[in-house]
Amino acid sequence: MKNLIKDLANKKILILGFGKEGNSTYKWLRSNFSNKQIGIADYNTNISSKINDTNVTLHTGDNYLESIKNYDLVFKSPGISLKNYTCENIEKITSQTDKFLEFYGKQTIGITGTKGKSTTASLIYHILKNNGKDAVLLGNIGVPAFDLLDKISENTIVVYELSAHQLEYVHHSPKIAVLLNVFPEHLDHFTSFEDYQNAKLNINRFQNPDDILIVSTDLKQKIKNTKPEINFIETEKGFTNSPLKGEHNLKNINAAVQAVETFGVSKTSAFEALKSFKPLP
Repeated sequence: MKNLIKDLANKKILILGFGKEGNSTYKWLRSNFSNKQIGIADYNTNISSKINDTNVTLHTGDNYLESIKNYDLVFKSPGISLKNYTCENIEKITSQTDKFLEFYGKQTIGITGTKGKSTTASLIYHILKNNGKDAVLLGNIGVPAFDLLDKISENTIVVYELSAHQLEYVHHSPKIAVLLNVFPEHLDHFTSFEDYQNAKLNINRFQNPDDILIVSTDLKQKIKNTKPEINFIETEKGFTNSPLKGEHNLKNINAAVQAVETFGVSKTSAFEALKSFKPLP
């Protein structure tokens, strides 16, 4: 965490969007920079009633996006769409996800896909914990990454569920990237399906040769970065007592088993742990 704090120390920071993740970012920044001037921008003018902090500058209402140009670094919340805003310096747009992957990516399994990412992320976490691994589950599953920073050591395995919204402006990728599938969805947030697809592909775009991509064979032709080791997701035939029904879940199991093998969990041990997994509601 020290490197992350050092990285942000001298930057003029704007929090763009003050929902769950924006509030998480604010609390973390304030706990580490007690007197730092922070900007918060949101369409909702009522957020002023939620903040009692003389070191916060608020930008609200119809033109809240215009505040972006006045800051060095912008923590964009996943729900904020910039499809109708032209940013002169796109590199200044970051997020909890981007900064987390920059400093913790080497110990992270990232999972994305239009369908199945919550199940697969939960499977991976369940297998790791049942095999005695120090692991945390966060991200799109409902827990902002910065909320768990104080629980993460250099030996912690991070299981990070990633939405296209979270991946849209990242400049870093996880050590293990799991890309399940991409179908047309959330197109109200993106300019086109291609933009949505490209956001998903960011999970792999910045990987290194010693990283691993676990990906559906359907997306083989879409992969731009061929540096990492690439493993394809098949229908898992070796596990017959699955609490998860359907062929799609056999693929989710295969992806999960491949992901945990990298951290020393054998296929046999993974299958044994799967017997006690309870499907998501």
